[in-house]
Parts: sequence; structure tokens; C-alpha cells
Amino acid sequence: LQGSNDALAREVEFRARSERAVKESSSRLQRFLDDANDLIQNVDRGGPFLYLNRSWKRVLGYADEDLERMSLFDIVHPDHRDDLKREFDRLYKGGESEQFQTEYVAADGRLVILAGSTQVQYADERAVGTQTILRDVTEQRLAERRLDESQRNLEALVENTGDSIWSVDRNHRLITINSAFSLAIEARTGQEPQVGQFPK
Repeated sequence: LQGSNDALAREVEFRARSERAVKESSSRLQRFLDDANDLIQNVDRGGPFLYLNRSWKRVLGYADEDLERMSLFDIVHPDHRDDLKREFDRLYKGGESEQFQTEYVAADGRLVILAGSTQVQYADERAVGTQTILRDVTEQRLAERRLDESQRNLEALVENTGDSIWSVDRNHRLITINSAFSLAIEARTGQEPQVGQFPK
């Protein structure tokens, strides 16, 4: 009888230690997710939020009570909703996770550009939602857009000026020409200059 009691006590102690280990592991994982710099969201298959980490809430600025009434597609910019729905549908049908970019509207109306990837979450072998890890790339993408716009403006200025503008590589072959230069060379030589040629 004493042996049975000892075995039972050891079993109870083992289970208690196991439960403590699981709770501690779960707590560590929760702290890791909450402290991550990336935005992490778990979303039910219908769109309601199941979990949002601190970075997500800090970047997008929504209050918990507002989020309880909202779904993911209330926050995704209207221009990106259909694309994101298609991406989720593709994943639910067994597609591989791929990097994507989307845009959310923050609580203060700012546009937040995010890049990341999504994985489907399962319960009893049934797809029940998604977990997405996102990085805020707003400043980077806006800088790229400003650079592109500046480049287009410069190209338009060069093309529309009345002055001949051209550039050559180290071998003196043309690499850029504008219309004024092209017209001047064609008027003088009877041939339209081409990139890669030596200027005449």
C-alpha cells in the first residue's frame, strides 16, 4: 500500500512539474511575441482579431475596445482588401506562404505600408485562422516613391528642355540622349542617334 501511495505521489508531482513547465513555456512565448519588433496578428477565418502584439497596437494605434468590434478588413486599405482576401484564400486552399505587401489604415488615418507573410492555423486538422508577421516598411517605400517621382521629374525636365543633353560612358558611347540632342544630330548628319553609338 505504501508503495502505491509513493508511486501516486510521484505521479502527482510529475504532473504538477509538467504543468508548471508548460505554463512557464507558454508565458515565455507570450512575452517573446509581445516584445517582438514585428507586428504579429492572429485572425479568425472570418476576419475578427484573436491576438495582436504590442508592436501591432503601438504602430496602428487602435484601442482594445475598438479592436473588439473590428475585423482585419476594417483596417486594410480598401485598395488592398481584395488582394489580401485572395492571398488568404490561396493559403486556405493549401498554397505555400509567400512574402506580400499590403497597406493598413492606422487609427489616426495614416497609411501604414507593411510587408510580411502569413501561415494558416489549424485546429483538429481544420483551418481556423491565420497568423501573420508584418514589418512596417512605410518610410522605406515612401522614400522609394519619392525617389521614383524625382527621377521621373528629372527625366521630364531633361527631355523637355530646348538644350541638347546627352551623356556617354567611359568608351564615349551614348548612354542617354534627349529629343533636342537627337534632332540636332539628325539635322546635321541625316541620321537619328542611338544609345550605344559614338556621338558624331
